[in-house]
Amino acid sequence: MTQFYLNIRAIRERIGMTKKQMAEKLCIEPSTYGKQERGETHITVEQLFKISEILCVTPDYIINYQKYIEGSALDDQLRKENENMSRAIKEAVHITNDLQTRLNNHSRGITNLLFSELSKYSAKYEEPLSYEELLKYDPEILTEVYDIHSKQEYDECPLVYGVSPEGNLLAFAEMMGDSNMFFLFEINLVEEEYFLKLWKEYCERWEPKFEMKEKDGCTVISTTNPIFSEMLNELDSSKKKNA
Repeated sequence: MTQFYLNIRAIRERIGMTKKQMAEKLCIEPSTYGKQERGETHITVEQLFKISEILCVTPDYIINYQKYIEGSALDDQLRKENENMSRAIKEAVHITNDLQTRLNNHSRGITNLLFSELSKYSAKYEEPLSYEELLKYDPEILTEVYDIHSKQEYDECPLVYGVSPEGNLLAFAEMMGDSNMFFLFEINLVEEEYFLKLWKEYCERWEPKFEMKEKDGCTVISTTNPIFSEMLNELDSSKKKNA
């Protein structure tokens, strides 16, 4: 039996049609059709077109059935690979979004911590804001809140206090005396632009009190401040004794 006749049988069986049903549609005896499908008798071109019509395929599909099913198998394989890839991408996006959410929460936590710490240091730098400063940044607070309409009225009783840019930078410099605060900046965990600007101004104006150094394959704390250096040396000695 040639591949051509095997193809007819394979397609017929795939759609669930019996030999008897096929013979009835071809208006021939089942035994006659059986011989045709087994390749014992020749199928004419006219009969091929009739069989194709009954099987709802083209003559080319019957003749090249193996190529079609191989292509279909390849399509199935590609479809499965695409589905797997799609699932992997969705999982990766989910993981990435989850990590981004955690990083955002972490970043907000660090920002809130820095604002809280800076407010402790900046409290002592609060001073009365000048009439000109209030006019520049919040003029309505003078007239609507305090009912003040002139510089003379305000100078007689300054009511609004704040921290100047210079005072804020000094407070930040004091905060950088805390090694924990310092290393938030040193290892790039701070993203808030407000604090990055203060950090830049601080580094340009003063020599940082701490720095990171590699020692015996480990990152250790060192400091340029003699007092801090002595404290760190005592801490290091204590750790070695306990070890």
